[in-house]
Amino acid sequence: MKKLQLIAAAIALLMTGCNEDAPFTMKDKAGNVYKTVMIGNQVWMAQNLNVETEESWCYFDNPANCEKYGRLYTWSAAKKACPEGWHLPDTTEWNVLIQTAGGGEIAGGKLKSTSGWDEDKGESGNGTDDFGFSALPAGSRGIYAGFTLKGGVASSWTSTGTSRYYAYSMCLNYNYATAKLGVSNKNYGFSVRCVKD
Repeated sequence: MKKLQLIAAAIALLMTGCNEDAPFTMKDKAGNVYKTVMIGNQVWMAQNLNVETEESWCYFDNPANCEKYGRLYTWSAAKKACPEGWHLPDTTEWNVLIQTAGGGEIAGGKLKSTSGWDEDKGESGNGTDDFGFSALPAGSRGIYAGFTLKGGVASSWTSTGTSRYYAYSMCLNYNYATAKLGVSNKNYGFSVRCVKD
């Protein structure tokens, strides 16, 4: 009898993942619902944010790209885009994720989605998505409205600024397994992944 009760409890726990109010999902300011994933002690969005704000765009201004890849935000827009209870991760939080995924030299391969990435000299640029983070190559928007690198790069903002014009971002590439933080102009359009408070 106890075994049946344990099985029933396990099934009930799994079923909560389908509930929009369960901890396995996140709802943005517009009511859109996203998958989330626990990696180590952090709870991350498992999809890119797709809530329309000022200074945010769909790649090539095509709504279908927003549906697939989420929106691209300037740094100032990204800092305000996450819903209550969630926030734009700082460099420390991104570094914790990178270390949990094996360190900077290999974490990119483990965080990238298993499809959608460009090939590199005939070799797949896809990742193994070991943690369910499912990073997509959403590309970016340049300062002068040029869209580039969809299929090749996933750039996501951190909340950590370095100066009046620059802030840190986290970058994954189709042709590397690395995950690295770098400095980018705050007016670029990059993806947003929120982390739970």
